[in-house]
Amino acid sequence: MKRALRHSAFCLWLSVFSSCAASDGYYKLFLSQGGTNEIHETFLYGGDEVPLLTDTNNTAPKLTKSKLSELTPSPQLAVAGVQLGMNMDQVVAAWGKPREVSLYHGAPRLIYRDSHEAYDEYASTYVFFSPGSNSVMAVWVVFWRNDKPRLSPKVDECLRVLGEPVARNYIPDPFEPRKTPPKHWYCRMVYKQPPLVLYFADGQLMAYELNPRAKGVAPEGQGTDDFSVSFCLE
Repeated sequence: MKRALRHSAFCLWLSVFSSCAASDGYYKLFLSQGGTNEIHETFLYGGDEVPLLTDTNNTAPKLTKSKLSELTPSPQLAVAGVQLGMNMDQVVAAWGKPREVSLYHGAPRLIYRDSHEAYDEYASTYVFFSPGSNSVMAVWVVFWRNDKPRLSPKVDECLRVLGEPVARNYIPDPFEPRKTPPKHWYCRMVYKQPPLVLYFADGQLMAYELNPRAKGVAPEGQGTDDFSVSFCLE
């Protein structure tokens, strides 16, 4: 009986040890593949499919259309369970292996898509890690239109979840100048706590970023567009 109990305890310890060891493996694998030129510096939205790092069948995370239910503001803002400061293995544990990987301004980036078909894609999620550090520094969520009505959350839904921002920036439509443009043709809403920026077109969310370095979020004079989704939208 005692031998059976000791054997069961050993098996339990071994399984815990193995899972902990495995949990540290993805980041090391990413670094090793980066040294073989399998991972390239890319801009905007694309990345590479690398067999050991990516899963082309993964369609996580699934975001609820027209809602911000994936955002949990407290105690620390998370996007479908992923927070700033998480390591790469924790992100993969939460969402699985990404569909694509890349480097963006030298920062490792994991790219997740919620559909196998581009025309049916609702949103893509991009997770950035500080260069030389295994720590999430920014998360982008981009909502796609794909010649269909935009189904992303509207302004009122975002205000309901997040409250009033510290700043709003309105930009007129350069292609359709109007004497009285719609209130939310293009709007940038900035929150400092949590460090979040939302981008709207025609009153619906185009994208948002969890990004302490974004302009308007970072201290005056310290903000940058290098890792901001605004560079890709404007």
